[in-house]
Amino acid sequence: MSLGDRIGSMIKAVFCLVFFFVFAVIFNVAWSSYYLFVLNNNFILFSTQGTFLRNCAATTLATSAGTFVLILLLAVLFYYCGNNKFPHCISIFGIVGATITNIVFLIILLIYTTTSRQDELSKFYLDAFITHKNEKPIKDWMDSHKCDGVETLCNDQLDHYLNKRVEIGFIMTGVCVLLIGVPIFALLFLLSLMSCITPEDSSDEPRQVPSEFHQTIIETKRYLSDNLLQGKITNFQLFDNINPDIEG
Repeated sequence: MSLGDRIGSMIKAVFCLVFFFVFAVIFNVAWSSYYLFVLNNNFILFSTQGTFLRNCAATTLATSAGTFVLILLLAVLFYYCGNNKFPHCISIFGIVGATITNIVFLIILLIYTTTSRQDELSKFYLDAFITHKNEKPIKDWMDSHKCDGVETLCNDQLDHYLNKRVEIGFIMTGVCVLLIGVPIFALLFLLSLMSCITPEDSSDEPRQVPSEFHQTIIETKRYLSDNLLQGKITNFQLFDNINPDIEG
């Protein structure tokens, strides 16, 4: 494969990775919106950990949506003012910053939705069913789930409720991290490979002379030779400077 073909294939791969990254950002926006909606209720916000999860979900939604908007802005800038580099650089730095922030909060969200964190949250609510059973968020949840304070019944209902929010949150957040992380690392690897490509040295290759130009050189040499024999040209320096290998 020639150098041009390799570079062309790499450029196509870069565009594919960029489109995959945009798809990952859109998926992240959709999931963060849904997860924020699920976590934004009084029962979840009754605990400190639930409030923290809601805030992380809101931040991931804001950063992923900001990344998508900046990508659209960059595309518009490339189309309408391609020669102006300054707004392009600002948009690219904004995309990088928003993406890094988004990944950081996705990882934090991933940590706080592990099984051990879910067990801590479950223990908090089981205690709250006894110590705070008359407070509105706890009382409303117990009434809606027909939980009368019996430990076994409340435990089963609570586990089912938290699994739909914490455990699924862990799985989907992990998917978001993979969807965003894989194209970024692949893009960085591909760009590093492209930076290592050096142009081929063609100085040792034989010079290829076009046929028409080759014929012109031969006719010029023949003209100079004929006029030299007739004594019309006494300085043959130009003829000496012509490469004798061209004719052969």
